[in-house]
Amino acid sequence: MNIGQKGVAFSLGDWLSHYYLGSGFFGLGQKREAIPEFKKAVEFSEGDTDPVAALAFAYAAVGNSSEAQKILGELQRQSKTRYVSPYMIGVICAGLGHKDRTFEFLEKSYDEKSTDLAYFIKDDWCLDGLRSDPRFAELLRRMALPH
Repeated sequence: MNIGQKGVAFSLGDWLSHYYLGSGFFGLGQKREAIPEFKKAVEFSEGDTDPVAALAFAYAAVGNSSEAQKILGELQRQSKTRYVSPYMIGVICAGLGHKDRTFEFLEKSYDEKSTDLAYFIKDDWCLDGLRSDPRFAELLRRMALPH
């Protein structure tokens, strides 16, 4: 049992522990192992969009784009009746390989002054595939962040 798994064992029901453990698995290339942790994070967080987006991204990364698309559709439906961070929708689009759509949602996040954008953009592993795109550097420049 690694240190992350021990932490989860001590904090059952804490969605952040499962989210971080899933992120750790994903970062180590153990993408399939990340999915159950993200599922638990979604369950315990009662639908917080951070673990929902991570789960959809992980599904896309292992080739289960139909599940990722289903989650994306649900978040877009929810966004009609409650606030859903466009940043999180953009993350899912990134996982599905839809670069132009991803940048549309990142721009929407910028226009809305989304705290998710400011908090995550520099280090979010979900956006690693976009970092070489000139639009990414331009967005960081407008946010006055080093690129």
